[in-house]
Amino acid sequence: MSDKTVGLLSPGAMGSVVGRVLIEHGVTVLTCLEDRGPATRERAREAGIEDVPSYGDLVAQADLLLSILVPSETLSAAGRVATALRQTGRSICYVDCNAVAPRTARSLADTITAAGSRFV
Repeated sequence: MSDKTVGLLSPGAMGSVVGRVLIEHGVTVLTCLEDRGPATRERAREAGIEDVPSYGDLVAQADLLLSILVPSETLSAAGRVATALRQTGRSICYVDCNAVAPRTARSLADTITAAGSRFV
């Protein structure tokens, strides 16, 4: 997997650890820290996760996108990703790693697949 680039939403307490492990195994890990706080920015920096300027840049460069967020942020983040996917014309695999209700997962899947990407 060393030639892969993974996009990460978001390098919080759990996501930064996942990102660090991927980096240790030769994977390039990117995130968009737009609207993120100082603690998340510091975690990303410490883990070696690269910040890109926008969600458009994130989906344009990533082969796979991991969503590791607090449940309350999942729908809005998926919406931002879907907008970026439409704007860039990219199709990637969006992996939902969040502890959300089945109904929320279906809504996330609908949002991402409507933008032309795969949802896992």
